[in-house]
Amino acid sequence: DIKNCLQVESYTRTIGIQEPLMISRIKNSIDLIMHSGIEYEFRKTVVPGFHNSGRIEDLAKDIKGAKRYVLQHFVQSAEMLNPYLKDVKPFCEEEMLEMKRRAEPFVQNCKLR
Repeated sequence: DIKNCLQVESYTRTIGIQEPLMISRIKNSIDLIMHSGIEYEFRKTVVPGFHNSGRIEDLAKDIKGAKRYVLQHFVQSAEMLNPYLKDVKPFCEEEMLEMKRRAEPFVQNCKLR
């Protein structure tokens, strides 16, 4: 599960912490996974306010050549830890399909879940 594109500002805003070495560690982990020889998929739960088509495309570029990239619909719940998320409306199907379309050129298989 990769939280956002691998730009420091976007990633740290999404996870809520600042860690200078985080992006290089994540990139290293992606490389290890992609070259491990085992089955894998990279997932991204797409949350309005944190993600948009451009960021999804940027993340697809960050994992270019990946076997599978799954864009998951955000599911709103009263039990969200972040109070902001309790009022967030998920992206509609058309918006999700547009994000998938923008990611597809960079990965072998892109799916919506």
